[in-house]
Amino acid sequence: MFDFSPDEWLFLALAALIAGVGTWEYWTPIVRPASACNRVLLRLLMAAWPLAGILLTYATIQKWGDVNVRGHFDYVLLFLVANLAWLHLAGFMMGVLGVSPLDDAMDRNNLAAAMASGGECWAQV
Repeated sequence: MFDFSPDEWLFLALAALIAGVGTWEYWTPIVRPASACNRVLLRLLMAAWPLAGILLTYATIQKWGDVNVRGHFDYVLLFLVANLAWLHLAGFMMGVLGVSPLDDAMDRNNLAAAMASGGECWAQV
């Protein structure tokens, strides 16, 4: 297990760093105590999008992944961490383009921004 080459270790480390920072930034506003203006539906949607994307990626890897990847914990973990990092990079790019998943959806109660954020997560699958 974990018989990665040096470049795969580097990729895993960078992806884990991006995924860790992105997950912290994404989940902190979702799990903080709700203010009076935050809707429960938006919190549930914002929590469900990345979880559903990761689960669908896992199912895709297990069903159609290469035989060297399927059933090997180390490579499945590598691809899931990379997917999580990519989700957070895509969320960052959405903010650059004008739709911030957390600012617009969570802080401003914008259901359309929550749905757009979900489309960003589903596009990764």
